Amino acid sequence: MLEINIALHSAIDAILANNLLGICDQTHINENDYIKNSDL
Repeated sequence: MLEINIALHSAIDAILANNLLGICDQTHINENDYIKNSDL
């Protein structure tokens, strides 16, 4: 049972990490768009 819990936590951690990376990438894209727009 303990092994299952560890596997679940690992999966959840991986999903959370991917979500955080996705949010950071999205923010970075938005910053780049903002910089491009302000150059105009």
